[in-house]
Amino acid sequence: DKYKTLADLAGKTIAAEGGSAGENVIKNNPDLKDGLKSVGAQTDAILEVMAGTSHAAIVDLTLARALIKK
Repeated sequence: DKYKTLADLAGKTIAAEGGSAGENVIKNNPDLKDGLKSVGAQTDAILEVMAGTSHAAIVDLTLARALIKK
């Protein structure tokens, strides 16, 4: 609920899987690219947020849905 738009993530650390579409979105956004933290897998991006080392994670909708159901 804290972050509703990409603009809300400006200046924050955002974890995304290296080579993913999510990573490309961050890299191509001048307000976000300095906060990019590339990780090996989408699940690693989630772990970054859980550990408090990233403010947000960019993951595929399928994974996000699965995590929400738990």
